[in-house]
Amino acid sequence: MSNWILCSDELPSEEGNYITCTVYGDVDVLEYVEGWNNYRMDDGTVFNKYQCEPGYIEAWQPLPAPYRKEA
Repeated sequence: MSNWILCSDELPSEEGNYITCTVYGDVDVLEYVEGWNNYRMDDGTVFNKYQCEPGYIEAWQPLPAPYRKEA
């Protein structure tokens, strides 16, 4: 079962890091801030580090919960 969400169907509703898959099949963790791999500066300015072309990120999914050692 796949947990991938197509970008054409839905984009993340919250800013943060997500697992992404490109149109070339590459999987990476990217930050979503008003677009993929954007960063918000302290003054509120948003810029894109890699300038991914529109449609480059094809699908995404939330990061899993971090590992926590049982007590």
